[in-house]
Amino acid sequence: MAATSSVLDDLKAATRAYVVASTDATASEGKKRKAARELEQRLEDHANLLRRLDGGLSLSPTALLAVAEAAEYGARVRRTILHQKAQLWMDALCDAGDAFLQCEAFSRAESALNSALEHGKDEFNEVQRALVIQALGRVYKAQGRYTLAEANIAAALETLERVAADNPLMIAAALTDLANVYDKTERLKLAEETYKRAIVMQEQAAGPESKAVADSLNNLGIVFRQQNRLDEAEAAYLRSIAIVERLFGPDADVLAVALNNCIPLYRDQKKFDQAEAVGLRALAIRERVFGPESFAVAETLNNLAVVALSKEDYVSAAAKFERSLQLKERVHGADSGLICSALNNVAVCHVKQGDFKKAKVVLARAMDLSKRAFGPESSAVALSMFNTAELHSQCGEHEAAAKMFRRALQIRERIFDPSSEPVRDAIFSLVREYMTLNQPEKCLPLLARLNSSG
Repeated sequence: MAATSSVLDDLKAATRAYVVASTDATASEGKKRKAARELEQRLEDHANLLRRLDGGLSLSPTALLAVAEAAEYGARVRRTILHQKAQLWMDALCDAGDAFLQCEAFSRAESALNSALEHGKDEFNEVQRALVIQALGRVYKAQGRYTLAEANIAAALETLERVAADNPLMIAAALTDLANVYDKTERLKLAEETYKRAIVMQEQAAGPESKAVADSLNNLGIVFRQQNRLDEAEAAYLRSIAIVERLFGPDADVLAVALNNCIPLYRDQKKFDQAEAVGLRALAIRERVFGPESFAVAETLNNLAVVALSKEDYVSAAAKFERSLQLKERVHGADSGLICSALNNVAVCHVKQGDFKKAKVVLARAMDLSKRAFGPESSAVALSMFNTAELHSQCGEHEAAAKMFRRALQIRERIFDPSSEPVRDAIFSLVREYMTLNQPEKCLPLLARLNSSG
């Protein structure tokens, strides 16, 4: 396997050799077949690399971008030079879209998938078109464009349920994507129902001990935890862990994912020792699999820091949050939207320690990155606004706090369900500021909204 940085160059070289051989009137048939085999081998090598990514291979953003560009180029080769069937080059363009998505090249992901729709309009069957539309929905979801994401994924699901009833795993994958949008927009009952539908299909098609079932149980556990149904969340997580451990052994990263999700669950249950124990086990697995400087390690460190924060161990929490942020910056770059949540966590820790000056600097950076990466009306921006408002409140700047809470509430109400925790948190915080400012008349309509939303 060529190094990821040279994958595109190798593919281009093999393509040039094939074009030269196939258009050379003096070339023997043997030479032409050899050039064709070499090009097809390079395409297959790249497909294998993409499968390894799907299985958990961790790459730097630069290497991942090279892989995405090679997938996009390979799709063009399959379509225009080898004249392969639509399914093959469509798969390559969808792979390119997913790889661009992973390295936050959102416009390129969208472009690759829209290109698939454009070039395949006369070749795609309904299933192929639906799968590309579903992939576009995942791109919109990653950008926080949830309305578009839901529309695309729901349209794809409707098509698949109508014409691909003989492929329940394909339908279950679309249900899972849709449930994830419901989760992201805090429509937790819908998310729960949709994940459960997916699990039934996955159990019937792949068996109750399959990875697909384990992944969906993990997602369902997250939804249960968000509804404070902690015993149900624990049962879902533990079943997922048992399946993954049987399938992949005690040192697989897929196991670390499930263990990682148990950390906040045990924190919510005040089982801090268990939270730390599963966190350290997940951390050890991820350090072995991906190395101590990986994004996966940063995610687990972040969860362990939240446990320390809950124990009011601010020194330990700050050290872990800072380390997590450093790793994310090293992996994704200092201007990546993927570090916004880490910046917010560091800022919250500074506030808890009373270091308001540092918190202000970090939150300003988080706000700027969120706007550039996800847009001014995104949930990431609303989170930075909410935390900035809390900082103003801590500093006694209640007019500024109320203004910022109000703006965060406006964004969250456009994104989330009225009864969701982000909306309710913003309303409660705004009411608190209005009471501090002796403006009770502004509280009544807000409290009415809380009552009407349940």
